[in-house]
Amino acid sequence: MLTLSPNTVLRNCPNLRVNLCSGTEVGLTGPYGLTQCDISVLSVLEIFARPTTLQTGIEKLGERISGVRDWISLTGTITRLWKEGILVDHDGSTGGGQRLGGFDSPIVHARMLNDRERTECFIRAITQNVKAGDVVVDIGTGTGVLAMAAARAGAEHVYAIEAGEMAGLAEKLIAENGYAGRITVVRNWSTHVQLDRKADLIVSEIVGNDPLEEGILEVFRDARSRFLKEDGRMIPAMVKIFCLPVKVPARLISRHTFSRSTLAKWSEWYGFSFGTVDTNRMNRGQAFAALPQRMRSWYSYTEPVLLAELDLSRVKDTVLNQSAVAKIVRSGSFNAVQVFFELDVSETEILTTDPAKAPNSNHWKNLVWLLDPPVIVKEGESVEFGYRYRVPGANDGVTVRSSGGGEHSSSHSAK
Repeated sequence: MLTLSPNTVLRNCPNLRVNLCSGTEVGLTGPYGLTQCDISVLSVLEIFARPTTLQTGIEKLGERISGVRDWISLTGTITRLWKEGILVDHDGSTGGGQRLGGFDSPIVHARMLNDRERTECFIRAITQNVKAGDVVVDIGTGTGVLAMAAARAGAEHVYAIEAGEMAGLAEKLIAENGYAGRITVVRNWSTHVQLDRKADLIVSEIVGNDPLEEGILEVFRDARSRFLKEDGRMIPAMVKIFCLPVKVPARLISRHTFSRSTLAKWSEWYGFSFGTVDTNRMNRGQAFAALPQRMRSWYSYTEPVLLAELDLSRVKDTVLNQSAVAKIVRSGSFNAVQVFFELDVSETEILTTDPAKAPNSNHWKNLVWLLDPPVIVKEGESVEFGYRYRVPGANDGVTVRSSGGGEHSSSHSAK
């Protein structure tokens, strides 16, 4: 765990987004998701908009406050923002000992490289789309594999953009494979980068379990306007978001929720009573993530429901409020709605996390939004599903409205 000192130089994290939640609260979207704070935090962000030592920052902020309680609140706020990645030090470290981006862990990149279908699909799309002499921009290059694929396919030059520490490994691998003269590693967030040449092709695999959670809409909109030639191409080209009402097996529900059976089990294990737990309140709006290839035996109650179809080369609105109606294909009750995606990497290359189609090597997980109580349906009924997205890392969940009556929702951010 890293520690703060008076001489620690802090600054706001790159790509920070600030949204007004109410008259007294703001939402800060940084590399690790959404953080809600009192509106007074804006003073802290103003001071650390430029690299500033902790001591200098506190001295400047001290001119605006009085009393011991305010001092305790101020230092607590700064520490919290540092731990949550909103404030970072000179090399991008946070209070959690993590690096910029939250996706900089070697384990994450090992998991992606082990997903051979995913990596080879992107490489095939790059090979098909790169023309001799092209300039390519790879956003979130990670280990640099896709940037090297573009250079191998004939690109004249590749800008490999990476904000995290993984950029150092990318530089070494690029040199090891003989591409150092044709690939430039740019250490920063793409939204903070200025390039000296326009690109013929933009490539990026910043797709999360929720396909929008890593900010692909916002990043692609910015990159398209600043980096891409008028006739340029983008990989991936489109993302389609689907949902599927399912019955999650009781053993998994028990593992992820507060139920009467789990309360009794915990009481037996630990020797304490859990009788006052309100299971309905505790379970409302909860979600978990699971590999789609492990969901193939789950009962489903509709065909996959298309919630959103987003052309990444054209999308302008990064706030979604989508709904779709589907017919129930079997009577019964479903206790969850899973969300999955289909990625059109190119005209001929498609990746999907559809449980019926996802390969065994797939590394993405589908979000499973739990419904309590379950929704009882009859074959032939219509059910409306809603999906909202506002900012990266803060999926608003799903809503379900059945013709049998009542609205069910799950709207808690899931990790």
